[in-house]
Amino acid sequence: MAEDDLQQLQKWMGETRSFVLGGGTSIAWRVEQLELLLNLLREEKDAILSALDDDLGTGADEGQALVLQLCPLLLDVKEAINNLESWSRAKKVPTPLALQPASCYVQAQPKGAVLVIGAWNYPFNVTINPVVSALAAGNAVVVKPAELAPQSAQVMHRIFSRMDPRAVRCVLGGVEVSKKLIAMTWDHIAYTGSGRVGKLILQAAAPNLTPVTLELGGKSPVIMCGGINIEEACKRIVVGKFSNSGQTCIAPDYVLVERGVRDEAW
Repeated sequence: MAEDDLQQLQKWMGETRSFVLGGGTSIAWRVEQLELLLNLLREEKDAILSALDDDLGTGADEGQALVLQLCPLLLDVKEAINNLESWSRAKKVPTPLALQPASCYVQAQPKGAVLVIGAWNYPFNVTINPVVSALAAGNAVVVKPAELAPQSAQVMHRIFSRMDPRAVRCVLGGVEVSKKLIAMTWDHIAYTGSGRVGKLILQAAAPNLTPVTLELGGKSPVIMCGGINIEEACKRIVVGKFSNSGQTCIAPDYVLVERGVRDEAW
């Protein structure tokens, strides 16, 4: 990210933070942005599938790409649109004795400017899903797609560039861009990826007490106990391990088998 681009982004953050905290992101405005995003995702379906093939080698299995990558995202956007009004209503909560006869409510408010850094293995799903949540909550979003899925990043950049610039900005680049972004002052950061990078983001966020949401990978065990359908369990393990070209953060990494079913399972 060039210095001029960084300065422009900082200026955008100041302007959009004022827009958000000044009440500009009404319920109607949020629904409008989400409906536009939904239509753009549908419009770009072929480009999305092509990008997934280029980046992940999904090949001719268009159905799997739709089921794993695009359809869940479309459902999430629809859910936000359909429930946004009820989610945004004030929620009545118990009133402490000392404050009675007053009534107490919890009213959700936008935070301001949110940074979303996505992952490469589910580039559209895990990158755009937190964008949907942030927009539904009335925030402005800067999204940085994973550089390891370059074709998907380009498609996302094209999609977001057609939305209200006060709602979302898409920034492309590699590690150096990510470092510059997390060094800026945000009202919330959402990151999906490795624990190592998650620690760096927490360190960068700590001086400003910036809230952070981390979705991190790890080792995922499968536990096989007695009384199960061995054949069905093995099929599910294989599907879980090799779906999405084997690139899923919660894919099985090892299997713990109860002694009584070890011989049957293996």
